Amino acid sequence: QKGVMHLPNLVEELDNFNIPFHLSIAGKGADKKKLEKALDSWIKKEQISFLGALNPTQVPEFLEKIDVYIFPSHFEGCPNALLEAMMAGCVPISWKIKGITDYVIKDGETGFLHAVGDCEHMAESILKLNKDRKLLRKISQNTSENARNRFTPGLSAASYAKVLVDVLNQPPLDFEPLSWS
Repeated sequence: QKGVMHLPNLVEELDNFNIPFHLSIAGKGADKKKLEKALDSWIKKEQISFLGALNPTQVPEFLEKIDVYIFPSHFEGCPNALLEAMMAGCVPISWKIKGITDYVIKDGETGFLHAVGDCEHMAESILKLNKDRKLLRKISQNTSENARNRFTPGLSAASYAKVLVDVLNQPPLDFEPLSWS
C-alpha cells in the first residue's frame, strides 16, 4: 500500500539525471529489510538514511529539513503525513490517487502528481525543482498556504460533521439482511 518499493527505481532515476540528493526515510514497515537491501549501494554512499518511527515531537524538526516529500502510496484514506508535510512547506511529489492526492495536491501549483510507478517523470519533477530554486520556494509557499487554509482542524471537523449529519438524514435503506448462515 505505501509503495516504498518504488523508491529504488526513483533513486536510480535520480542518479540517471545526476541529481544530487539525500533521501531520509521516516517510519517503519514490513518492507524495511527488503527496501534496505534494494537501496544498499546508496546507503553505503550515505545518500539514504533510515530514521525509523518518529514520535510526534520529532516530526516538525524532520519536516523543517525537507524540500521535497515523496508520497508513493498506492491508496490512502486521509493522508495525514502528506498533509503535515504540506503544511510545513514540503513540496509533495506523489502518485495520482483519484479522489485523494488529486484533491489534496494541485498539480504544478502545490506539488506534482504522476501515474503510479512513473519514477522517470517523478525524477524529472525533482530535477525541475533542483534546477529552479525560485520555483521550489514558490511552490513550497503555495503548498503551505494552501494546506493551512484548506485542512485546518476546524474545517476538517466541520466536514466530518457534515458527512455524519447527511448520512443521519438519509432515509433507512429498505432491505432485508441475510442470515449469518
